[in-house]
Amino acid sequence: MKKRTMISFVTATALLFTLSACGTDTQDGAVGETGLVGTSGSDGVDGADGADGTNGVDATAYSMSFTSIAVPTTDADKRVNNASKSVTINGTEKSIDFHTLLRSGDASPDANGEHFALVKDAAGNALTQADNVANSKYGGSEPWYCGQSSGLDYTSLITYGSKLFAITALECRIGGAYITELNQDAQNGELSVVSTKSVDFSDVNGTYINCAGMTTPWNSHLGSEEYEPNMRTVDETDSKTISIAKYNGYTPTATNAKYIGYHMGWIPEIKVTSDAGATNVVKHYAMGRAAHELAYVMPDKKTVYLSDDGTNGGFYMFVADVEEDLSAGNLYAAKWIQESSENGGSATINWVAMGHLSNAEVKTMLDAKTEFSDIFDYEAVDVNGSCTTAGYKPVNTSAGAECLLLKSGKEKAAASLEKRRYAAYLGATTEFAKEEGITYNSDDKKLYMAISNIYKGMEDNKYKGIAETKYDIASNNDIRLDYSKCGAVYALDVENGKRDTQGGTIDSDYVIGNMYSEVTGADATYTGDLAFNQCSVNGISYPDNVTYLDKYGILIIGEDTGYHENDMIWAYNVKTKDMKRVFTSLYGAETTSPFWHKNINGFGYMTTVVQHPFGEDNTDKKLVDSDLNSYMGYMGPFPALD
Repeated sequence: MKKRTMISFVTATALLFTLSACGTDTQDGAVGETGLVGTSGSDGVDGADGADGTNGVDATAYSMSFTSIAVPTTDADKRVNNASKSVTINGTEKSIDFHTLLRSGDASPDANGEHFALVKDAAGNALTQADNVANSKYGGSEPWYCGQSSGLDYTSLITYGSKLFAITALECRIGGAYITELNQDAQNGELSVVSTKSVDFSDVNGTYINCAGMTTPWNSHLGSEEYEPNMRTVDETDSKTISIAKYNGYTPTATNAKYIGYHMGWIPEIKVTSDAGATNVVKHYAMGRAAHELAYVMPDKKTVYLSDDGTNGGFYMFVADVEEDLSAGNLYAAKWIQESSENGGSATINWVAMGHLSNAEVKTMLDAKTEFSDIFDYEAVDVNGSCTTAGYKPVNTSAGAECLLLKSGKEKAAASLEKRRYAAYLGATTEFAKEEGITYNSDDKKLYMAISNIYKGMEDNKYKGIAETKYDIASNNDIRLDYSKCGAVYALDVENGKRDTQGGTIDSDYVIGNMYSEVTGADATYTGDLAFNQCSVNGISYPDNVTYLDKYGILIIGEDTGYHENDMIWAYNVKTKDMKRVFTSLYGAETTSPFWHKNINGFGYMTTVVQHPFGEDNTDKKLVDSDLNSYMGYMGPFPALD
């Protein structure tokens, strides 16, 4: 077929050509047959890839980077507070610094007769150094300013109407707080002091060693009371008891010593009630009594985590009945189920229910002058940590190893007045050491908690790596880690729907379910200008309080250490793990309670305190007595950090 078609086409073409050439007019020939379609060619070679396009801008990206500062090496640098001078936020550099607002002993600028951090009794009378029974070395009739023997602590920024106030805790044996009215410059955000005055705690029988805290989501100051007296052994000679009695204006006796210490060890909340700086103070007895470093409120405004400072302490969770009201709720204690001892360790965290409590019912117990012997019977443990008498349970807490028997119907008294002992009695873990600050990362749903020193109950029958049984005998020995004097910051993941160990529902979406080290310190040996340092100056030492900046991924870590000559504040990026040194305090001082206030009238601030300058082993370096006065101030101002 193909051949025949080809011949016909050639013949017709030749004939047409001949006729045309001769010029002879003739009829057109017949149209030839259509040829077949040819076979398709093979595919061509792919072209080269084009150049990558420019990355688009993520509208939700947030970034922050501080300018790191050097470790102080000269005597001159070690005598002053040093801070980062700039921070870059979302690509824009901003100048910042540390600004001192007040120091212990400063007179109020409005000449109201008040002096910042002066310790007072219930009648508002100034106390003297001779009244400072815990630190008699200061002695004499000079005014007792909280800031030398110990010092100022957490400072909140509270708005009321058009006014701005700072509330600063006094971490002294007779505690207290000062409320300071501030002026905020509308153009640059800088703060200055208008006036300051003491907060009245007389309605709650005084206060005691006021440590870290937070500004609540409902704009109040939530504080803490540390190192409560041991009410099983306390008597009228106990210096803590003497301090409490001195505040209230009476003398401790063998009788009242048995119950007055139960007024200390709680979570006080201070609310500003007028634009003149009036305040209302409530102690939240429903959260139980312990050596509280901090109470941290979660975003649901009712779940609260409570750290227990000291050694052989517990870790607690409180879930309030009503948002923004901490007067009643359910109390829980943590149970550590160890998974690893490596690099600070890791564990599953379960929760032991301790019961429902309210401020009102615990206040009734206090008013009834409840004593330890009303709650528990006691006997000593035997050499093996066991109890001789049937029904008694062995426990080991900050009070040491004991055998206890709960008296009938005293569950609520035990949960509130003796929270740590009752947690151990119920099988929770009371082996934590030096639990300090707590903060929450809402970006990744993680809680962070600092533990200054991994030792004693957190070791496995050791003390600083050497065999020692007294911190684990009669305990569960749940925590079995290697000693670390430089400490760690732990991360704890939120697990919704977790139930307590008795199978009960926990009415919170913010229940943590595990615990593992996020940042650890490291031992180091130095010579020369850095010889005093025993932990690496490029990492944390004795981490104390922490605060987190949502969206920017920055965890701020403060220190309270004797293993860095100058305590430091770090900015740690939780994504990149980069750490930058952003603050160093002067000789012997502690960097206390950094806290982010992300947006106050268009500006952000990180409040912090420099506590007991020239303290620890550096008192010989002071030049004049006023060098010992603590600093209350802030880093910033920052642009509003939404």
